[in-house]
Amino acid sequence: MERYHIGLDIGTSSIGWAVIGDDFKIKRKKGKNLIGVRLFKEGDTAAERRGFRTQRRRLNRRKWRLKLLEEIFDPYMAEVDKYFFARLKESNLSPKDSNKKYLGSLLFPDISDSNFYDKYPTIYHLRRDLMEKDKKFDLREIYLAIHHIVKYRGNFLEKVPAKNYKNSGASIGFLLEEVNDLYGNIIGNEDVAILDNDKFEDVEKIILNDEIRNIDKQKNVGRLLVKDKKEKNIVTAFSKAIFGYKFNLEDLLLIESDEKNKLTFNDENIDDIFNELSHSLNDNQMDLLTKTREIYFKFKLNMIVPTGYTISESMIEKYEMHKAHLKMYKEFINTLNAKDRKILKNAYSDYINNEKAKAANAQENFYKTVKKTIKENDSDTAKKIIGLIDEGNFMPKQRTGENGVIPHQLHQIELDRIIENQAKYYPWLAEENPVEKNRKFAKYKLDELVTFRVPYYVGPLIDKTESNKNEKETKFAWMVRKAKGTITPWNFENLVDRTESANRFIKRMTSKDTYIIGEDVLPASSLLYEKYKVLNELNNIKVNKKKLDVEQKQHVYLDLFTTRKNVTKDDLATSLNCDVESITGLTDNKKFNSSLSSYIDLKAILGNIVDDYSKNEDLEKIIEYSTIFEDGNIYKEKLSEISWLTDEQIEKLSNIHFKGWGRLSKKLLTQITNENGERIIDTLWNTSNNFIQVISDESIQAKLAEINGEYANKYNLEDILDEAYTSPQNKKAIRQVMKVVEDIEKAMKCEPTSIAIEFTREKRKSKLTNTRYKKISETYEKITDELISEYELGKLQSELDSKVNNMRDRYYLYFMQLGRDMYTGEKMNIDELHQKYDIDHILPQSFIKDDSLNNRVLTSKSVNIKEKSDKTAADLYAAKMGDFWRKLRKQGLMTEQKYKNLLTRTDSINKYTKQSFIKRQLVETSQVVKLAANILQDKYRNTKIIEIRARLNSDLRKKYELIKNREVNDYHHAIDGYLTTFVGQYLYKVYPKLRSYFVYDDFKKLDSNYLKHMDKFNFIWKLEDKKAEDVYDKVNDEFVLNVPEMKEYIRKIYNYKYMLVSKEVTTKNGAFYDQTKYNAKTINLIPIKKDKPTNIYGGYKGKVSSYMMLVKIQKKKEVIYKFVGVPRLWTDELDRLIDTDEKKALLKK
Repeated sequence: MERYHIGLDIGTSSIGWAVIGDDFKIKRKKGKNLIGVRLFKEGDTAAERRGFRTQRRRLNRRKWRLKLLEEIFDPYMAEVDKYFFARLKESNLSPKDSNKKYLGSLLFPDISDSNFYDKYPTIYHLRRDLMEKDKKFDLREIYLAIHHIVKYRGNFLEKVPAKNYKNSGASIGFLLEEVNDLYGNIIGNEDVAILDNDKFEDVEKIILNDEIRNIDKQKNVGRLLVKDKKEKNIVTAFSKAIFGYKFNLEDLLLIESDEKNKLTFNDENIDDIFNELSHSLNDNQMDLLTKTREIYFKFKLNMIVPTGYTISESMIEKYEMHKAHLKMYKEFINTLNAKDRKILKNAYSDYINNEKAKAANAQENFYKTVKKTIKENDSDTAKKIIGLIDEGNFMPKQRTGENGVIPHQLHQIELDRIIENQAKYYPWLAEENPVEKNRKFAKYKLDELVTFRVPYYVGPLIDKTESNKNEKETKFAWMVRKAKGTITPWNFENLVDRTESANRFIKRMTSKDTYIIGEDVLPASSLLYEKYKVLNELNNIKVNKKKLDVEQKQHVYLDLFTTRKNVTKDDLATSLNCDVESITGLTDNKKFNSSLSSYIDLKAILGNIVDDYSKNEDLEKIIEYSTIFEDGNIYKEKLSEISWLTDEQIEKLSNIHFKGWGRLSKKLLTQITNENGERIIDTLWNTSNNFIQVISDESIQAKLAEINGEYANKYNLEDILDEAYTSPQNKKAIRQVMKVVEDIEKAMKCEPTSIAIEFTREKRKSKLTNTRYKKISETYEKITDELISEYELGKLQSELDSKVNNMRDRYYLYFMQLGRDMYTGEKMNIDELHQKYDIDHILPQSFIKDDSLNNRVLTSKSVNIKEKSDKTAADLYAAKMGDFWRKLRKQGLMTEQKYKNLLTRTDSINKYTKQSFIKRQLVETSQVVKLAANILQDKYRNTKIIEIRARLNSDLRKKYELIKNREVNDYHHAIDGYLTTFVGQYLYKVYPKLRSYFVYDDFKKLDSNYLKHMDKFNFIWKLEDKKAEDVYDKVNDEFVLNVPEMKEYIRKIYNYKYMLVSKEVTTKNGAFYDQTKYNAKTINLIPIKKDKPTNIYGGYKGKVSSYMMLVKIQKKKEVIYKFVGVPRLWTDELDRLIDTDEKKALLKK
């Protein structure tokens, strides 16, 4: 068997790879160098497909409701007009269409449709008359009105029964109170009120006042709610948000960031935006955003349907207003020049007639164009139009995207009034709701078509066990039936098993553990998970630079966290009887981010039962049920399964809602033990180690590798990836990795000796400048006179302001060192930083590879060259500069780690510090690397899987000046693949005693004698040293490589003119064509449906090809071959056809 080593540089859209021998030289097969790159499309999150799927489901359910409505009316309609429904089905057919059977008036052939529309210009005119006029209406008219109500039935944001629903702003003050509470939760102090609660009543009046312009409402509310000028930005963002203007998300939610994301609740994609934000915001921030949007809904609803109006009355008023304004608009346009007349005519056309009219900003664009065109016109009409635009009342439309704020209760109220008014003539309209338990809020059978919603946890109404359903239909279904039959709102409870469907939904929804493949995570509010988070945060706390001892930590946990939801730095200082300033380690610096809020909430309801360990499993179920089920009824059902809960406790618990999921599983925290038999959660309680320290324990890592290995043995690649906690991009990259390795194995005809892997880190846009400036400015404000004079500080502040847009490392270090040389204390000249000063590594590069700011300072070139060289800072300057360094750390101008580095002497490093240095340099902590290594190790049992830190490759690239040029080709990925296996083999051969740090599944303990003699922790320093020659494995006294020769060889590879490049071959699924619909005048269109000609109905463009095929074409004198695209339109049909001749016939069309 031939020995060979594979290197893989894994990215989200590429894999650079190389194959080398034991001599570090690239292998050749079939006349080709085995180095290249695999390119593929980055994996997507399926969010877009999920959005389309949800939209289709929503429309299908609407059709379902309307079909049921038709079935109710059908027997009675047949007595009045037996062809009515048949004609309605043709209402979307053009008179030019030969398929159209019914011509003329479709709705009312006996009285003509034109007479009907003269009487009822809009559907709301008909709805109003059906409610108010005491006469027998035509059954067809009743159907049209109810059809409209059922079709556009409104939202379900409020749970108040229709008979008790009042459209008013009465709850706005309550919502404002909730917003204030949420701000208190975010800040960590329940007593803090961002909004002035004394002004809530005035704010409510302003929001509901129709006579004040919206922009004036926003300004007045913003001014009224400001309680503290320091919070003005927050209140401004809030006031803009509730009136539909663009606001800064970071200001509203108290997010510290230099990036300002503008958002408006008017955005047509707001639901998708909310979905995306839910992954990055914490629960309090998401709740705050949702409550703010609720207030916006109240404001918008009051504009659409003012207090005291029915929907129909409000819409009719809009119609009359639009009609009057249009008449004025037309008369005004005729007084203008031809150019302006054309602009305003087109603006109105875009506002009402075409695709542009559907856009969320259609009114804004119309208003903007009109104002811009007539702003110089001094006529009274022009001033009146501008005034109406400023009020937001010029030519209002009945149908807008904002109608989504109308609750279903308002539609149901009108439905019930129509039923009650017409039931004397058509008694069957008032048929009682067959679902007895729903009669209190849906009295009539027809009401169910407005009030019934398929619970989200039931999903699509498709049973996976139905044999006539194909895989595509059932893939996203999980419903469980009780009995067979057609599901309707009236028999739903009898045919659908809610509980079992909910249980299946739980399994689909639960995320997977970061460390254990396929293991479900705990809810974020789980008692166990909250305990882990609190202990992990506590174990990072230091008082006077010392970690809390176990007794102190446990005291704080029991004294503070079990009694209050928000624990601040001041609370901790009081509990420990220490100075607030002596406490470090808090992420927030003012308060703890974690809490035992679930424990406190449950204890308030259940008392000491919460401390009863025998009830722990049930308590965790309560939290899990609450996290999953928003539906109060199913939540109560699940709670009733817990036998010891009383009815009163169930009622109280049903009002508590827990949210979100954690990252870890119960199995990880409670079933994985170290060599002493201690569980992870116990180790967090009984020691001062944080979670990363605990999970890094060799015995725990060995057990995790064993568990994941056993899982990998049982399942195939797709099963493993489905259950893995990693992004779709990483999953796709791992699939491609396996294909690349399998191809190499096939070429080499044997398994690889080793595989070195490195995952490329995603490059993120730098936001350093403003963050650094802000950090320094805030620190300067707190500096005391003992460190620097007021005059010198003022001078530095002026220099800082001049460099606000140029906060690169050199300037940042200058200001963090207060303009002084870190090694001599002498003042530096900011204008000579590039000429006379160097950025030096505190711990030399030859000692340890650390390029972070914690290991870099600014010092004069002369000091750096003549004195410092390869010595540590402590060896030379600690005696003289130690006091200055201490003061910088105390004032927040230096991190604890940097201070440690400055005081580290090479002769005083203990074995624990050495082990820490080794881990920082060699151990790859990324879980996606562990996942890839696990999958590779399972397939190639005798192959060494070597995990390489990305920084090692990057450092070698810089030293050897291997510049990446992404514009020319993709070969740089292949070079990275070579460097990965080169570095992997170099480490493997030169440091055999350290293999447990970088070889997957190698858990041998490090020899303490070997560790004692280690004095360098930059493990590739010889490769970077210009004087280095031969490198040996000192343990076994074996030659490894000659550095100059390898440098030359790597340069040779870098200059290769040809490398192997392969691209992913895929079948494109999804859309058949672009979504834009073109009118009938456009040529070469795709029909919207088979039986709808494009010259009548228009159609689509941008035909999508699903894949290519090679076609043989017989010409008169020759045969030619051509690649052609197979349209996506055909692929589903081709897949369905089994017979080859049928497929050929379809392709010949």
